[in-house]
Amino acid sequence: MKFLISLFAIVMMTESCNSSKASTSVDESQEKSNTMQDLLSGAYTLSEIENIDKLPMALSINFDASSNRVSGFSGCNSFFGDYTTDGNTISFGPLATSKKYCQDAQNKIERQFLDVLSKTRTYKIEGNSIYLSNDDGQLLKANKQLGSKPSKSDMVKDNYNRTLITYQAQSRGMFEFVQISESGVRTSSDRNLKSFTNYRCDPKDWEALSNMFQNIDNDEFQKLEAPTNKRLYDGAAHATLSIIRGDVEIMSPSFDHGVPPKEIEELVNKVLSIKESVSKQ
Repeated sequence: MKFLISLFAIVMMTESCNSSKASTSVDESQEKSNTMQDLLSGAYTLSEIENIDKLPMALSINFDASSNRVSGFSGCNSFFGDYTTDGNTISFGPLATSKKYCQDAQNKIERQFLDVLSKTRTYKIEGNSIYLSNDDGQLLKANKQLGSKPSKSDMVKDNYNRTLITYQAQSRGMFEFVQISESGVRTSSDRNLKSFTNYRCDPKDWEALSNMFQNIDNDEFQKLEAPTNKRLYDGAAHATLSIIRGDVEIMSPSFDHGVPPKEIEELVNKVLSIKESVSKQ
């Protein structure tokens, strides 16, 4: 009898250990998946697509891990939609595009780009580059844009207490980037974000900005609705506003440049006003 009780205890302990190991394995797998998705987040410029390594125009793709939204410029139109990841697998769609008429060469590369996204099954991150692939091999390579949205881990390592507010607007023919912190203002019209102009931030301007966004509700901010939709057919540039506080970043849905949601209209106008003011220095 004692032998049976001892055997039962051993079996129960073994099952408990196996259960604990399985739970730990699941937790580690989920943590790894979240880390990969966080590293993926940001803006990229394409360097290769299928058999083409010298692209005739600058194509881009932007990942927002906080909302699983993807957007970019596909050669003629802007595109936007959702993406999902699970470990190193990724899928896109459905994707929508603006409705602009372009020349045949632009239309051809755009069709190829969007087709590649539809065929993609896995992704890999190496340094500042991402690779999209399927069972037939590599489909696309893209390089992270200098100064693009950092991952949460990068933000923590850089400065846990920093606060940044960034406004970005882009269309096929224009690009505008403004980033403001307590220590300075930097602007760029370079779509690859390799060239910046830096200015000092007036303490009064920073105080005014801080008062505007300190009471923002993170969840509501990311659910803002654009009052107009001209950007969907290239009638306006796509614009977004993001705020980083410590290791938390919130980003607004895209809206028409010049017509922000009323809830952040004052904040956006202040950011652009600061940009115009420092540009005259």
